[in-house]
Amino acid sequence: MKFQFEFLILYLLEFLFLGYTFLIFFQKEKYSLQGEIYFRLHTAIQSFLFSNQKENQLNQLDSEFLDKLCSDLSVENLYIILTKDKLSFDLLNSSLKKSLEDNPKEIQDEYLSLEKNQKYIQDKVFTRIILDREYYSHLILANIEEEKYFLGVDLKSSEYLVKMQTFRKIYVGLFIFSYVTLTLFTYQFLQYKLRKRAILLWILEFVFLVLASVATCYFLFQYWQSKIYEKYNSKLYVAAKSLNYVLPLDYHDKLEEKGEEIFYELKSLLSKFAEFLDVYYAYTIVHKNGKFFYSATNETEADFENSTVSQFLDEIDEVSLPIVEKSYWENKTFILNQRGTIWGDFRSIFIPQKSIRKQDLYSCCRHSLIENY
Repeated sequence: MKFQFEFLILYLLEFLFLGYTFLIFFQKEKYSLQGEIYFRLHTAIQSFLFSNQKENQLNQLDSEFLDKLCSDLSVENLYIILTKDKLSFDLLNSSLKKSLEDNPKEIQDEYLSLEKNQKYIQDKVFTRIILDREYYSHLILANIEEEKYFLGVDLKSSEYLVKMQTFRKIYVGLFIFSYVTLTLFTYQFLQYKLRKRAILLWILEFVFLVLASVATCYFLFQYWQSKIYEKYNSKLYVAAKSLNYVLPLDYHDKLEEKGEEIFYELKSLLSKFAEFLDVYYAYTIVHKNGKFFYSATNETEADFENSTVSQFLDEIDEVSLPIVEKSYWENKTFILNQRGTIWGDFRSIFIPQKSIRKQDLYSCCRHSLIENY
């Protein structure tokens, strides 16, 4: 009876300990996913705002522009709501426009409620359900051309719901495996106290437990490392894609005419852009006469302290050159760790692009490696 009570207490403690541990891991994963959702929505909104600053005229934007922005940033809807006497759509992407034509009442009730929109701005990211489809949404109130507007973005939730279900299955599986293994070990240990002859089985159980623990730790290490890279790869990709909406559309086609003059003006804008999106560097590279040059970039305080400020059409550094050349010949996006550059060690992305006149260029971003771990 005494040992039955020991069994019960130990099994309960093991269950609570493992349950609490895996719950913490699951919550951390959940918060990480929520951070990724917010970053994607926040990036789309900031790209929207920067494009308005660049064009300086809201009426120069159209649905086609919003469709391209939605595609590049992998979001579902982008829209502008005018806040005059009553709320009304000023501009929206094609997908939302079609939904509005097909289901005007549902769309207007969900999007054009002043009370809802004011609350949503305070909540930052919220869930919106329209026509049985679930979205994560983000709204900000902005002043454009001396008028007040709501800028909004929607992101389909299905991708993230699948991820959460996958995480749940992984953690439940690991919990069951760990609990069964630990329970068997505890049982054999108590049996050993009763029967000396069980020592061999107890040793085997102990070895199995050690191997299972090592395998679990290795799996979790590999899993978390891949999650770190996935998180920063996603951030770098979205930020680099957003550069298209910060720079003037014909900037790279007019480098020889006005490039140097605009280059230094853009530094300030790109510095704000990099700060908003939490990347270390946001810059572009242009291919001219068989060589690669920095055509636009932000600057940091460290650049001034270390005398590493980039000038107009500086040739790219030796560390980046082989990667850019490979990207040029293979026409591929590269994301990798860069060590030994004059600016430091980074996680970097290089995305091949074309200007309006088919000029070869690259949208690039860097994030400090030290902050990744």
